[in-house]
Amino acid sequence: MLEGFIEEVTSILERISELISLKNIKSEHIDELFRLFHTLKGLFASVGFDKTKDLIHKYEDLLSEYKNKKVVLNDEDRAQLSSIVNLLESIVSNIESGEEPFLGEIEELISRFERRMQTEEVKEIEDIKTQNISKRKTSRGIKIMIKIDPNEVLVAAKMLIILKHLKDRNVEFTLISPDMKSIEEGIVKERDLVIEASREKVQIIKDLVKEIPGVVSVVIEEEQATEQKEAAASTVQKRAEALPKTIRVDSEKLDRLLSIVENLTVLSNRLIAIASNTKNDDLISVVNLISKAVGELREEVLSLRLIPISYLFSKIPRIAYDLASKLGKKIEVTIEGGDVEIDKASLEKLHDPIIHIVRNAVDHGIEPPNERITKGKPEKGRIIVRARRSPRGIVIEVSDDGRGIDIEKIKRKALERGLVTQDKLEKMSREDLFSFLFIPGFSTSDKVTDVSGRGVGLDVVKNVIESLGGYVELQSELGKGTTIRMVLPPTTLIVKALIIRSGNIRWAIPVDSIISIQEISDIEVREIASQKVVVYRNSFVPLLSLSRIFGLEDENENIVMVCGKEKKIALRLAEVIRHMDIVVKPVPSVIRGFKGITGVTILEDGFVAPVIDPEALVRFVG
Repeated sequence: MLEGFIEEVTSILERISELISLKNIKSEHIDELFRLFHTLKGLFASVGFDKTKDLIHKYEDLLSEYKNKKVVLNDEDRAQLSSIVNLLESIVSNIESGEEPFLGEIEELISRFERRMQTEEVKEIEDIKTQNISKRKTSRGIKIMIKIDPNEVLVAAKMLIILKHLKDRNVEFTLISPDMKSIEEGIVKERDLVIEASREKVQIIKDLVKEIPGVVSVVIEEEQATEQKEAAASTVQKRAEALPKTIRVDSEKLDRLLSIVENLTVLSNRLIAIASNTKNDDLISVVNLISKAVGELREEVLSLRLIPISYLFSKIPRIAYDLASKLGKKIEVTIEGGDVEIDKASLEKLHDPIIHIVRNAVDHGIEPPNERITKGKPEKGRIIVRARRSPRGIVIEVSDDGRGIDIEKIKRKALERGLVTQDKLEKMSREDLFSFLFIPGFSTSDKVTDVSGRGVGLDVVKNVIESLGGYVELQSELGKGTTIRMVLPPTTLIVKALIIRSGNIRWAIPVDSIISIQEISDIEVREIASQKVVVYRNSFVPLLSLSRIFGLEDENENIVMVCGKEKKIALRLAEVIRHMDIVVKPVPSVIRGFKGITGVTILEDGFVAPVIDPEALVRFVG
């Protein structure tokens, strides 16, 4: 039962988060919020969490008042709704203990709500059982029996949804059984909801109720005799219609399935190499067909593991608004790229780092309203969280237009802690100076709070991103704001790549990042400020030796490969071997800190080849 409860509550909380993060909350959004809170009330009542139910009921009343008066939510409303969603998430996370958790926090929110209601003199509204469902009988009433799916766990909550669905569409009816009190308290024994309505409303109710998932059938009193004659056929048909089009699969099973597909991909590559050596056309043809089938299977399995990053992003606005309210700040949160899909396991690991960076931006980045006005900035600080795809993989950015990071403070702190000498400090670039912020315990904040601190925890962010094969970049300008960029390797762990050789090592470069390949004799090479460049389409592109970057030597690097989309770079290499699908494995710990390598792959002969991110090699220019 708890599993079904947790899934339904989590789904509702995610939708509430999406709604309160909208820039313009319209009347239809308030209507939906009211319905969602009403459903939540029934769900928590069904598991005996009465205090939580009472808290939700108060906010349901407020939303009902707003709905009736067509009132728009203000910043205080957003902050309070964010607070209750945060608390409900914590309650759900601790629900398996069996006791109602966080009672002190619930009482505090109830007290805060009541104080606000006394100030604003918002009137009480009638309960749904007296407001919408009368108990009077009519001589013309026809009984309607709504049968709930036997597999439905939260029967009382489903009944509440049905009654609310009819009420919202202004359908008049009388509740017969169970009684409203039992439904609201979640203590119903029967699985049939019986109502009574006038003859002209019967078909309307029948059509409306059938729209609701979990309703097996609707039986009309006058039609009952006919239905009983066809009971067997009808039950089979209705059950078939009620079957879901989706099924739940344990993520561990998907992991095992992906592991099998990865092994098949490696074996398929070996099979192709063996078949090519036999010169047997029939064998080669069959092997190519097998390889194609493995590729199709791979794409299907990978798609099962991907989920939109909006599952994480949808929580960010309410967390930010809640914190800003506590700190007395005003903010505007913009979310972009929520439809970008990412591997489920990676998304789970990204949750804490991204939330930390957002809280950091609110706490130490965004200035208080008075300070912003003094600086000529808008009263509301702006935080942008965006995700996008690039040839480098998935790029996630958190930007704010706040104070920015003071380079001079970084220098002073670094000297105070003995991390660098004065001579070395003066020669360091901005990028090198910002890297101090990722050292455990390093902070430029004058006062450290329990919320966040610039530099406090950024080492954890860096470690998590690097464990996923990615890296972190930080850009900041004093008085204008800060951007933290997290670059992750492609979430599809199997990618099309070009296998090359340089320095007696074979490397893999994703095909998506390659622009052109030419002999060095066919391309113009110049030297500008001690840096070799190639002329490519009337622009200069830095030229680097792949072997020298990694401390190797190869005198036969006669091929130039131009790579990159956002930042172009030309690489000298010795040989282009062939295209192939590769399985990208995480970077081993011994080379994890190297920016240019995003993973490794096992080739058909068992050789381990590093996977290169060409754009990350730009840091070696000059």
